[in-house]
Amino acid sequence: MSWLLAGLWLGAPAARAEETADLSVALVSVKKAKWDPKGKAIDPFARGDAKRKKEEWEPAIALLLESLDKQPGCGKCLNSLSLALNGADRHADAAQVGEIVTQLYPDRSEGPMRVSTAWLDARELEKSLTATSRFLEVELEKANPAMWLRRNTILLELGRVDEANTILDGATPEPLKEATVACLRIQLLAATDQPAEARQLWATCEGEEDPDLRRTSEGWLAMAEGDHELAARRLALSGGDELARLQIAQLRLEEKSYDAALNLTTKLLEKTGWAWDVRLTRAQALHGLGRDAEALAELHAGPTADGWEQSHARPTPDHVLLKPRGREWPRTVAERSLALEIEILVKQGEAAQAKALHDRAVAIHGDKPAFAAALATTAPG
Repeated sequence: MSWLLAGLWLGAPAARAEETADLSVALVSVKKAKWDPKGKAIDPFARGDAKRKKEEWEPAIALLLESLDKQPGCGKCLNSLSLALNGADRHADAAQVGEIVTQLYPDRSEGPMRVSTAWLDARELEKSLTATSRFLEVELEKANPAMWLRRNTILLELGRVDEANTILDGATPEPLKEATVACLRIQLLAATDQPAEARQLWATCEGEEDPDLRRTSEGWLAMAEGDHELAARRLALSGGDELARLQIAQLRLEEKSYDAALNLTTKLLEKTGWAWDVRLTRAQALHGLGRDAEALAELHAGPTADGWEQSHARPTPDHVLLKPRGREWPRTVAERSLALEIEILVKQGEAAQAKALHDRAVAIHGDKPAFAAALATTAPG
């Protein structure tokens, strides 16, 4: 268990920051575990859960560990501890605690939910997919729209569209309704450049009772059809904050509202720094503000990082946030990133470096007009 404990704070309230947490009180098997905190566990749980809700992660972790020391196997205590660990970006630890919840309370959905979310936030998609499927096996959760959506999206990110469609083939008449399946299929079609086929399903999806799923699917459809303003509105209403925020940031770029686009993408980077389209949009905003050194740094942190030739040769959906833009979107982002970097290098007077990057870009992507236009940019003076 030593790997699990590395880098965590000590559970005792008086722990020093440089000490590591001992999670052993959380990672125990209890024959007759009780979900609700009892007796002496109630007070530290209540205080720890309150700290968690305020996003005061370390005090929350310490107090929740104290509650588990008083009552090993306390389900609510473990659930809240997993949430706090995940909030502190300790995803592997959060998943491990979630596994204990699943073991102690196999008929409840909180355990697999904690595991699914922790691995999703860590971008461990295969592990999150496994936990998400386990969540949907719990009797009361078989038709949970949000988790069907999560599994659908993870499979899409992994490029396993056929598998996602096969799962949906067997989803009606139980556990899902026809409208729910239609909404989920719209997303798959939107992300695979089939907006016309997706549009045909909208009349059925429109009858979906879950408003978030319905709005999310309408947002994906609108994005696939090129109506990015409608997409942003629907995604924002559905709670799809990350997709909506990036969509709005790109609309602000078109309006040349660079400060607004920068603010939106700065917030996005907290959780989606892996996404090329987030990095590119932020770099474009910085370039619009004349902050080209920062724009280059943003590109080098994402789409044009060292070794980009290999990733650009086969850009995949897991490189981008806006998957509803279709299968060509990852390649489009890659090409736009290179064109922006070439343009910035020319403006900085680095003509030879710009030409070398241009030639490398052409070798991977072909002789794109955007590369030639960027190379033809006039340097100041």
